[in-house]
Amino acid sequence: MNTVLHTFLFFIFTLQVTYASTYNVGASRDYVSPNDLYNANILSDGDTIFIDAEDYLGTNSLAVWTQNDLFIQGIGGRPHLVADGAAIWGKGIWIFAGNNISVENIEFSGATVPDQNGAGIRLDRIRMTARNCYFHNNENGILTSNPYEGTITIEYCEFSGNGFSDGISHNIYVGHVEKWIF
Repeated sequence: MNTVLHTFLFFIFTLQVTYASTYNVGASRDYVSPNDLYNANILSDGDTIFIDAEDYLGTNSLAVWTQNDLFIQGIGGRPHLVADGAAIWGKGIWIFAGNNISVENIEFSGATVPDQNGAGIRLDRIRMTARNCYFHNNENGILTSNPYEGTITIEYCEFSGNGFSDGISHNIYVGHVEKWIF
């Protein structure tokens, strides 16, 4: 066989195709809440999640996003995630346990946990973007770990009334990262 054919066959047999999926969340959708989609355990890296503008209360508001390169967006207005005393992994409303997650147009409120460090979003990995989100009445709006790498970007977000009035909880608490863009 000639070199061109060998190259072509090598390319065909080593090609890994990844297809990203889109999931819709809302009362009239296949997944009625962020927690419902999280528990379905079907997400893959690169997926997109659209969440209808509704109130998601208590456990229904909670999720841990473990996949990389997710894009999550509120549609038809701003979905309101109201923890109402519920928390996931003892950390808050949403945990970003995957890298490079982007979230747009979501409202987070009521994150409380026993150690008084409940977050609207808890970033436990690297790289995240929050855009046009509203964080209010949480113990922490956004709380990050200390990976010493990655970029955190926060654009056009509003933070109000977060904190536990103890001087160690915050609207935003960013640990050691490579770059923070606000």
